[in-house]
Amino acid sequence: MHYPIKNEVTNKFINKHLLLSIMTSFGEVFGNSINDFKDNFRTLFSLGFIGMFIPALLLLIVSLSMFGRSGYWLVFGLLTLVSIVLSIYVSVGTLLTVHRGNMSVGDAFREASPYFWKVVALSIVLALLLLVLFILLIIPGIIFMIYWMFASLFLIIENKRIGECLDASKQLVKGRWWRVFGCYLLLMIIVIVVSLITTIPRTMMTSDSAFDDVGLLANMNPYSWVSDNPLWGSIISIIEMLLNMFIGLFMVLFGYNFYVGLKKER
Repeated sequence: MHYPIKNEVTNKFINKHLLLSIMTSFGEVFGNSINDFKDNFRTLFSLGFIGMFIPALLLLIVSLSMFGRSGYWLVFGLLTLVSIVLSIYVSVGTLLTVHRGNMSVGDAFREASPYFWKVVALSIVLALLLLVLFILLIIPGIIFMIYWMFASLFLIIENKRIGECLDASKQLVKGRWWRVFGCYLLLMIIVIVVSLITTIPRTMMTSDSAFDDVGLLANMNPYSWVSDNPLWGSIISIIEMLLNMFIGLFMVLFGYNFYVGLKKER
């Protein structure tokens, strides 16, 4: 015999409990991440400034001074590659700093070095596996993307092998998939909203000339709008770079604190 009213009440209770669980977890992880940022601000800011802000600033300078000239794409490509490499060092260094505590920026970069190729290998494996899953069906891709969300943390914090990292991350998320998904969804919504707000000045300053008869080549320069507004364009670009740096660092801290919180529950 079915009791639709009872089932409806039960479903509402489960949904309310899940939402409360997501909000509670998100608030705790968010707050702990802010505290970690404050406690390790000097090292984390230095990591981000060296490994994220400076490469982005160099890309801006190169784009403004060399675009359209011979060798531009080679220099731009090399700087992009250096930026990717440094971003890996920054992410690993951030994790090690907050996990071990009291690390200088030099120590953070040095301690991150042995993990570089491991992180690259894990990233390639994850990208290939998720690509296959997303090609087959979108839903399995989303499911396992959340299951493997903490794989890199097991690689760096617990020094596990790639296969072990994937399995350990899945076991950590198992039974709490919706909570992990909900928390990261909230985080991404906040990041997107903040990013959109900061792009308003740039959008207002962007001239319509990028879409006229100048040609496709001009549209390929991501900083062409700064040339039309050198002073304010540069200021806005630098503010965006700093914001992206803080967002990148905070997302690493968020993942670490979420991982720690889930581990304590087990």
